[in-house]
Amino acid sequence: MFLIKYLWENTFPKKIKQLHLMSSVFDESDMSEEEKYSWDFAYDPQIISHLQDQVEEIFLYHSTDDDIVPYIHTEKIKAYLPKAKLVTFTDKWHFFIPEIPEVIANILS
Repeated sequence: MFLIKYLWENTFPKKIKQLHLMSSVFDESDMSEEEKYSWDFAYDPQIISHLQDQVEEIFLYHSTDDDIVPYIHTEKIKAYLPKAKLVTFTDKWHFFIPEIPEVIANILS
């Protein structure tokens, strides 16, 4: 959420080569009051599409077994970023793991 909001509010003098978003929160509409944690990072979902103006390649990573941020959030973000590459996992939970070779491979590509 931070990167999405930051890139919306700030324009870089050069186009950013890559942006990698992992288990990103779209909004808090499907969360209970206890689960809401966006604070000042919340953004208007309509602005997501503007990321494509500043970034050459966008990668979205999410695992279907993530029980912190539901997978549907990445699907919603992808709807606003049709050029983004969606990488779906089934066994990475919320990416509390030491390394993710797929991310490294995409960074080096």
